[in-house]
Amino acid sequence: MEANVYDKGPTPDASPFNKVGNPKPQKPKAPAKGGWAEWLALAGLIALSLIPVIAGAVRLTELTGGAEVTPDNARFFASPLPVMVHIFSASLYALLGAFQFVPGLRRRRPSWHRTAGRLLVVPCGLIAALSGLWMTLFYPWPVGDGVILYGLRLLFGSAMVMSIVLGVAATRVRLEPAPQPASIDRLPVSDASQDVVFVLFAAHEIRDADDRVRFFAEARRALAPGGLVAYVGQPNGHVAPLRRLGGGMVRQRLFGQPVVAFIANVNRDDLLVLKELAESGKVTPVIDRTYPLAETPAALSYLGTTRARGKVVITV
Repeated sequence: MEANVYDKGPTPDASPFNKVGNPKPQKPKAPAKGGWAEWLALAGLIALSLIPVIAGAVRLTELTGGAEVTPDNARFFASPLPVMVHIFSASLYALLGAFQFVPGLRRRRPSWHRTAGRLLVVPCGLIAALSGLWMTLFYPWPVGDGVILYGLRLLFGSAMVMSIVLGVAATRVRLEPAPQPASIDRLPVSDASQDVVFVLFAAHEIRDADDRVRFFAEARRALAPGGLVAYVGQPNGHVAPLRRLGGGMVRQRLFGQPVVAFIANVNRDDLLVLKELAESGKVTPVIDRTYPLAETPAALSYLGTTRARGKVVITV
């Protein structure tokens, strides 16, 4: 584990410990606020949305104001309902949908975010796409339009419907609870059923080389085609065996899926955040056994057996 030391001059009261050596209580950090960049992105999306919104408003003014019928707008006067539905739904979808991309708004108003998505954005998006497809298929072709433009309208309209349907389907996915405890050579999931296998601060505890091979082979069994192993671990010496293992897996074609590694750079600020999460109960460590300080050799011997299924704690 790395220790990063920063010298910023004398700070006699900056110690994280009190006079008797116990950690001082830490004030919880305020949640990070969204910067100006996300609101600038929102302004850009709204500016882009205003182009079709204004064009739609002009078209509605023609239809409701008794404008002159021309070859360009005759199809709309002959059947005004589809185009009016399309304009209203597309305008709401474009303007309200832009707010769905603001992270700060999602954090502060999650109920509004979900309600707007379920009741307005998704239905309006589907209605806009389907009404656009209907007009493409059943309205007479405008003068000057050709087969290429006709095909592009069908392509983008269909893609919009498909993307919304797939997005809604993705939000309905629920993770299946593990039916039984996992082990090094048996994950409680069926073959080729997982898109991602997360290895969070665990693989470096598999100290036996043969056990590591069995573990990653088992992860390969559980992964769907094109799946991903995301390894999160400690730096320095703990990673070297995994690097050698990764090279061996590539050479032996043992692992057909990609492995992404996130190596921890442990520092005091991050540890204080973890301390706050643990004290608040939001993060609960898994403890296998506890030993008094006098039995530290026994604790180390137990760790050496590689049978620990959690943290081994020395109590002082």
